[in-house]
Amino acid sequence: MILSSKFKTYSTPKNYNSTIGVAISILENLNWLADVFIVEMGAYKRGEIKEICDLVPPDIAIITAVSEQHLALFGDIENTLMAKYEIVENSKKDATIVLNGDNDLVLRVAGKSSKNKILYSTTKELDLWASDIKSKGDYVEFNVHHKGENKRFEVKVLGEHNVSNVLAATASALTLGMTLDEIAEVLKKGSKRKKIGRLAIRKSRFGYQVIDDSYNSNSQGFSAALDILSRTKGGKKVLVTIGIIEAGDRLGEVYKALARQIVDVCDVLLTTDKRLVSAVKDEKANFEIILDTNLKRQLSFLTRELGREDVVLFEGPNIRLLNEILK
Repeated sequence: MILSSKFKTYSTPKNYNSTIGVAISILENLNWLADVFIVEMGAYKRGEIKEICDLVPPDIAIITAVSEQHLALFGDIENTLMAKYEIVENSKKDATIVLNGDNDLVLRVAGKSSKNKILYSTTKELDLWASDIKSKGDYVEFNVHHKGENKRFEVKVLGEHNVSNVLAATASALTLGMTLDEIAEVLKKGSKRKKIGRLAIRKSRFGYQVIDDSYNSNSQGFSAALDILSRTKGGKKVLVTIGIIEAGDRLGEVYKALARQIVDVCDVLLTTDKRLVSAVKDEKANFEIILDTNLKRQLSFLTRELGREDVVLFEGPNIRLLNEILK
Protein backbone atom coordinates (compact mmCIF):
# COMPACT_ATOMS: atom_id res chain seq x y z
CA MET A 1 0.00 0.00 0.00
CA ILE A 2 2.84 2.43 0.77
CA LEU A 3 4.59 2.00 -2.57
CA SER A 4 1.36 1.94 -4.59
CA SER A 5 0.66 5.51 -3.47
CA LYS A 6 3.56 6.72 -5.62
CA PHE A 7 4.40 3.89 -8.01
CA LYS A 8 2.55 1.43 -10.20
CA THR A 9 3.12 -1.83 -8.34
CA TYR A 10 2.44 -5.52 -8.79
CA SER A 11 2.99 -8.22 -6.18
CA THR A 12 2.98 -11.99 -6.43
CA PRO A 13 -0.38 -13.48 -5.38
CA LYS A 14 -0.76 -15.21 -2.01
CA ASN A 15 1.44 -18.34 -1.80
CA TYR A 16 2.91 -17.83 -5.30
CA ASN A 17 6.34 -17.79 -3.68
CA SER A 18 8.08 -20.71 -5.41
CA THR A 19 10.14 -20.55 -8.60
CA ILE A 20 7.18 -21.82 -10.63
CA GLY A 21 4.74 -19.50 -8.85
CA VAL A 22 6.88 -16.44 -9.51
CA ALA A 23 7.38 -17.50 -13.15
CA ILE A 24 3.60 -17.87 -13.61
CA SER A 25 3.09 -14.44 -12.07
CA ILE A 26 5.57 -12.94 -14.53
CA LEU A 27 4.18 -14.68 -17.60
CA GLU A 28 0.45 -14.43 -16.91
CA ASN A 29 -0.17 -11.52 -14.57
CA LEU A 30 2.68 -9.03 -14.43
CA ASN A 31 1.93 -5.76 -16.17
CA TRP A 32 5.27 -4.76 -17.64
CA LEU A 33 4.35 -1.11 -17.17
CA ALA A 34 4.67 -1.64 -13.42
CA ASP A 35 7.37 0.40 -11.70
CA VAL A 36 7.84 -2.00 -8.77
CA PHE A 37 7.49 -5.79 -8.70
CA ILE A 38 7.11 -7.08 -5.12
CA VAL A 39 8.08 -10.74 -4.84
CA GLU A 40 7.62 -13.09 -1.88
CA MET A 41 10.35 -15.74 -2.03
CA GLY A 42 9.80 -19.07 -0.31
CA ALA A 43 11.96 -22.18 -0.13
CA TYR A 44 11.81 -25.80 1.00
CA LYS A 45 15.49 -26.48 0.41
CA ARG A 46 18.78 -24.73 -0.23
CA GLY A 47 19.08 -23.23 -3.71
CA GLU A 48 15.43 -22.39 -4.27
CA ILE A 49 15.70 -18.72 -3.31
CA LYS A 50 18.71 -18.43 -5.64
CA GLU A 51 16.56 -19.83 -8.47
CA ILE A 52 13.95 -17.13 -7.87
CA CYS A 53 16.65 -14.46 -7.71
CA ASP A 54 17.93 -15.68 -11.07
CA LEU A 55 14.46 -14.83 -12.47
CA VAL A 56 14.09 -11.53 -10.65
CA PRO A 57 17.37 -10.25 -9.13
CA PRO A 58 16.32 -7.97 -6.25
CA ASP A 59 17.10 -4.27 -6.12
CA ILE A 60 15.88 -4.39 -2.52
CA ALA A 61 16.13 -7.62 -0.50
CA ILE A 62 14.34 -7.98 2.84
CA ILE A 63 14.88 -10.58 5.56
CA THR A 64 12.36 -10.18 8.39
CA ALA A 65 13.18 -13.24 10.50
CA VAL A 66 15.01 -16.52 10.90
CA SER A 67 13.24 -18.72 13.43
CA GLU A 68 12.40 -22.27 14.50
CA GLN A 69 9.58 -22.22 11.94
CA HIS A 70 12.20 -23.00 9.29
CA LEU A 71 14.13 -25.75 11.08
CA ALA A 72 11.89 -28.60 9.90
CA LEU A 73 12.61 -27.57 6.31
CA PHE A 74 16.38 -27.01 6.47
CA GLY A 75 17.44 -29.33 9.30
CA ASP A 76 19.57 -26.96 11.36
CA ILE A 77 20.13 -23.28 11.88
CA GLU A 78 23.24 -23.06 9.67
CA ASN A 79 21.36 -24.47 6.68
CA THR A 80 18.51 -22.07 7.44
CA LEU A 81 20.88 -19.09 7.52
CA MET A 82 22.55 -20.11 4.25
CA ALA A 83 19.15 -20.55 2.56
CA LYS A 84 18.06 -17.08 3.72
CA TYR A 85 21.38 -15.56 2.72
CA GLU A 86 20.78 -16.56 -0.89
CA ILE A 87 18.54 -13.50 -1.32
CA VAL A 88 21.44 -11.29 -0.23
CA GLU A 89 24.23 -12.81 -2.29
CA ASN A 90 22.01 -13.12 -5.40
CA SER A 91 20.58 -9.60 -5.29
CA LYS A 92 22.02 -6.97 -7.62
CA LYS A 93 25.48 -5.59 -6.88
CA ASP A 94 24.06 -2.18 -5.96
CA ALA A 95 21.06 -3.64 -4.05
CA THR A 96 19.94 -2.42 -0.65
CA ILE A 97 19.55 -5.14 1.98
CA VAL A 98 16.81 -4.52 4.58
CA LEU A 99 17.30 -6.55 7.76
CA ASN A 100 15.48 -6.99 11.06
CA GLY A 101 17.93 -5.81 13.67
CA ASP A 102 15.85 -7.35 16.47
CA ASN A 103 16.50 -10.89 15.22
CA ASP A 104 19.93 -12.17 16.31
CA LEU A 105 20.10 -14.72 13.50
CA VAL A 106 19.30 -12.08 10.89
CA LEU A 107 22.12 -9.97 12.32
CA ARG A 108 24.51 -12.87 11.65
CA VAL A 109 23.51 -12.60 7.99
CA ALA A 110 24.12 -8.84 8.04
CA GLY A 111 27.81 -9.25 8.76
CA LYS A 112 28.39 -11.43 5.70
CA SER A 113 27.64 -8.79 3.06
CA SER A 114 29.32 -5.52 2.08
CA LYS A 115 26.21 -4.32 0.22
CA ASN A 116 24.32 -1.26 1.41
CA LYS A 117 22.20 -2.25 4.40
CA ILE A 118 19.32 -0.79 6.40
CA LEU A 119 18.89 -2.34 9.84
CA TYR A 120 15.52 -1.67 11.47
CA SER A 121 14.43 -2.20 15.06
CA THR A 122 11.65 -1.68 17.57
CA THR A 123 14.06 -1.89 20.52
CA LYS A 124 17.39 -0.38 19.42
CA GLU A 125 18.56 2.83 17.76
CA LEU A 126 19.71 1.45 14.41
CA ASP A 127 19.39 2.86 10.87
CA LEU A 128 15.61 2.93 11.13
CA TRP A 129 13.87 2.47 14.44
CA ALA A 130 10.57 2.87 16.29
CA SER A 131 9.91 4.24 19.75
CA ASP A 132 6.96 5.06 22.03
CA ILE A 133 4.81 2.25 20.59
CA LYS A 134 1.21 2.37 21.80
CA SER A 135 -1.76 0.16 20.93
CA LYS A 136 -5.10 1.93 20.67
CA GLY A 137 -7.78 -0.62 19.88
CA ASP A 138 -7.18 -1.72 16.30
CA TYR A 139 -4.59 1.03 15.75
CA VAL A 140 -0.92 1.22 16.67
CA GLU A 141 0.89 4.54 17.03
CA PHE A 142 4.67 4.94 17.18
CA ASN A 143 7.53 7.28 16.36
CA VAL A 144 9.78 6.40 13.42
CA HIS A 145 13.38 7.66 13.38
CA HIS A 146 15.70 7.83 10.36
CA LYS A 147 18.83 9.90 9.78
CA GLY A 148 17.95 12.51 12.39
CA GLU A 149 14.32 12.82 11.32
CA ASN A 150 11.34 11.45 13.20
CA LYS A 151 7.64 11.14 12.43
CA ARG A 152 4.63 9.84 14.34
CA PHE A 153 2.98 6.93 12.48
CA GLU A 154 -0.63 5.87 12.96
CA VAL A 155 -1.45 2.50 11.41
CA LYS A 156 -4.59 0.39 11.57
CA VAL A 157 -2.95 -2.91 12.40
CA LEU A 158 -3.52 -5.45 15.17
CA GLY A 159 -0.59 -6.17 17.45
CA GLU A 160 2.52 -4.20 18.32
CA HIS A 161 4.65 -6.96 16.75
CA ASN A 162 3.45 -5.71 13.34
CA VAL A 163 5.36 -2.46 13.85
CA SER A 164 8.44 -4.40 12.75
CA ASN A 165 6.76 -5.25 9.43
CA VAL A 166 5.79 -1.61 8.91
CA LEU A 167 9.44 -0.64 9.44
CA ALA A 168 10.56 -3.13 6.78
CA ALA A 169 8.11 -1.64 4.30
CA THR A 170 9.16 1.87 5.32
CA ALA A 171 12.82 1.02 4.66
CA SER A 172 11.93 -0.08 1.13
CA ALA A 173 9.92 3.08 0.49
CA LEU A 174 12.75 5.28 1.77
CA THR A 175 15.18 3.47 -0.52
CA LEU A 176 12.90 4.27 -3.47
CA GLY A 177 12.87 7.97 -2.62
CA MET A 178 9.78 8.45 -0.48
CA THR A 179 9.98 10.61 2.66
CA LEU A 180 8.86 9.81 6.20
CA ASP A 181 6.14 12.46 5.86
CA GLU A 182 4.79 10.82 2.70
CA ILE A 183 4.86 7.34 4.22
CA ALA A 184 3.12 8.46 7.43
CA GLU A 185 0.39 10.21 5.42
CA VAL A 186 -0.20 7.18 3.20
CA LEU A 187 -0.45 4.83 6.17
CA LYS A 188 -2.86 7.10 8.05
CA LYS A 189 -5.12 7.65 5.04
CA GLY A 190 -4.89 4.05 3.85
CA SER A 191 -5.69 2.72 7.30
CA LYS A 192 -9.07 4.40 7.09
CA ARG A 193 -9.88 2.40 3.96
CA LYS A 194 -8.61 -1.06 4.82
CA LYS A 195 -6.75 -3.08 7.40
CA ILE A 196 -3.05 -3.71 6.99
CA GLY A 197 -1.35 -6.98 7.72
CA ARG A 198 -2.59 -10.53 8.12
CA LEU A 199 -4.30 -10.09 11.47
CA ALA A 200 -7.84 -8.77 11.18
CA ILE A 201 -10.99 -8.69 13.29
CA ARG A 202 -14.04 -9.87 11.40
CA LYS A 203 -17.63 -10.63 12.18
CA SER A 204 -18.90 -14.20 11.77
CA ARG A 205 -22.26 -14.88 10.20
CA PHE A 206 -23.39 -15.97 13.66
CA GLY A 207 -22.66 -12.59 15.22
CA TYR A 208 -19.52 -13.28 17.23
CA GLN A 209 -16.12 -11.75 16.59
CA VAL A 210 -13.41 -13.63 14.68
CA ILE A 211 -9.72 -12.78 14.94
CA ASP A 212 -8.34 -13.98 11.62
CA ASP A 213 -4.68 -14.98 11.76
CA SER A 214 -5.10 -17.80 9.28
CA TYR A 215 -2.40 -16.99 6.72
CA ASN A 216 0.39 -18.86 8.46
CA SER A 217 1.58 -19.78 11.94
CA ASN A 218 4.84 -19.69 13.85
CA SER A 219 5.55 -19.41 17.55
CA GLN A 220 5.99 -15.63 17.61
CA GLY A 221 2.87 -14.93 15.57
CA PHE A 222 0.86 -17.50 17.55
CA SER A 223 1.85 -15.85 20.83
CA ALA A 224 1.12 -12.37 19.51
CA ALA A 225 -2.34 -13.43 18.31
CA LEU A 226 -3.10 -14.92 21.74
CA ASP A 227 -2.05 -11.63 23.31
CA ILE A 228 -4.52 -9.80 21.06
CA LEU A 229 -7.23 -12.30 22.03
CA SER A 230 -6.48 -11.64 25.71
CA ARG A 231 -7.08 -7.92 25.20
CA THR A 232 -10.25 -8.36 23.14
CA LYS A 233 -13.43 -7.78 25.11
CA GLY A 234 -15.97 -10.57 24.93
CA GLY A 235 -17.43 -13.62 26.58
CA LYS A 236 -16.04 -17.09 25.88
CA LYS A 237 -12.68 -17.11 24.09
CA VAL A 238 -12.04 -19.96 21.66
CA LEU A 239 -8.81 -20.90 19.89
CA VAL A 240 -9.11 -22.77 16.57
CA THR A 241 -5.80 -24.08 15.20
CA ILE A 242 -4.23 -26.95 13.31
CA GLY A 243 -1.00 -26.27 15.20
CA ILE A 244 2.44 -25.28 14.01
CA ILE A 245 3.72 -27.43 11.17
CA GLU A 246 7.32 -26.26 10.69
CA ALA A 247 8.99 -26.13 14.10
CA GLY A 248 11.28 -29.15 13.80
CA ASP A 249 12.80 -30.67 16.94
CA ARG A 250 11.83 -27.63 19.00
CA LEU A 251 8.08 -28.25 18.65
CA GLY A 252 7.76 -29.69 22.16
CA GLU A 253 9.50 -26.68 23.68
CA VAL A 254 7.42 -24.28 21.60
CA TYR A 255 4.16 -25.98 22.55
CA LYS A 256 5.05 -25.99 26.24
CA ALA A 257 5.39 -22.20 26.19
CA LEU A 258 2.27 -21.71 24.10
CA ALA A 259 0.23 -24.07 26.32
CA ARG A 260 0.82 -21.82 29.32
CA GLN A 261 -0.50 -18.86 27.36
CA ILE A 262 -3.46 -20.82 25.95
CA VAL A 263 -4.80 -21.92 29.34
CA ASP A 264 -4.33 -18.39 30.67
CA VAL A 265 -6.14 -16.67 27.79
CA CYS A 266 -8.61 -19.15 26.29
CA ASP A 267 -11.69 -21.02 27.49
CA VAL A 268 -11.77 -23.64 24.72
CA LEU A 269 -9.23 -25.17 22.32
CA LEU A 270 -10.52 -26.64 19.04
CA THR A 271 -7.72 -28.43 17.20
CA THR A 272 -6.59 -31.40 15.14
CA ASP A 273 -3.11 -31.42 16.70
CA LYS A 274 -2.61 -34.18 19.28
CA ARG A 275 0.77 -32.85 20.43
CA LEU A 276 -0.72 -29.46 21.20
CA VAL A 277 -3.55 -31.16 23.11
CA SER A 278 -1.01 -33.09 25.17
CA ALA A 279 0.92 -29.90 26.00
CA VAL A 280 -2.24 -28.09 27.08
CA LYS A 281 -3.40 -31.03 29.22
CA ASP A 282 0.01 -31.12 30.91
CA GLU A 283 -0.53 -27.48 31.81
CA LYS A 284 -4.18 -27.87 32.89
CA ALA A 285 -5.73 -31.33 32.92
CA ASN A 286 -9.38 -30.20 32.92
CA PHE A 287 -9.04 -27.54 30.20
CA GLU A 288 -11.88 -27.78 27.65
CA ILE A 289 -10.50 -29.27 24.44
CA ILE A 290 -12.23 -30.39 21.25
CA LEU A 291 -9.92 -32.69 19.28
CA ASP A 292 -11.64 -33.49 16.02
CA THR A 293 -10.60 -33.72 12.37
CA ASN A 294 -14.18 -33.76 11.09
CA LEU A 295 -15.09 -30.43 9.48
CA LYS A 296 -18.82 -30.87 10.10
CA ARG A 297 -18.34 -31.54 13.80
CA GLN A 298 -16.00 -28.57 14.16
CA LEU A 299 -18.51 -26.38 12.36
CA SER A 300 -21.30 -27.70 14.58
CA PHE A 301 -19.49 -26.45 17.67
CA LEU A 302 -18.76 -23.05 16.13
CA THR A 303 -22.35 -22.59 15.02
CA ARG A 304 -24.31 -24.02 17.96
CA GLU A 305 -22.21 -23.59 21.09
CA LEU A 306 -21.16 -19.95 20.85
CA GLY A 307 -23.01 -16.71 21.50
CA ARG A 308 -22.77 -13.29 19.90
CA GLU A 309 -20.56 -11.99 22.71
CA ASP A 310 -17.89 -14.70 22.24
CA VAL A 311 -14.57 -14.35 20.40
CA VAL A 312 -12.85 -16.95 18.18
CA LEU A 313 -9.19 -16.83 17.16
CA PHE A 314 -8.33 -18.70 13.95
CA GLU A 315 -4.59 -19.29 14.22
CA GLY A 316 -2.88 -20.76 11.16
CA PRO A 317 -4.29 -22.14 7.90
CA ASN A 318 -7.85 -23.40 8.22
CA ILE A 319 -9.44 -21.84 5.16
CA ARG A 320 -12.40 -24.19 4.64
CA LEU A 321 -13.65 -23.86 8.20
CA LEU A 322 -13.02 -20.12 8.31
CA ASN A 323 -14.92 -19.58 5.07
CA GLU A 324 -17.90 -21.46 6.49
CA ILE A 325 -17.90 -19.16 9.52
CA LEU A 326 -17.56 -15.92 7.58
CA LYS A 327 -19.87 -16.44 4.61
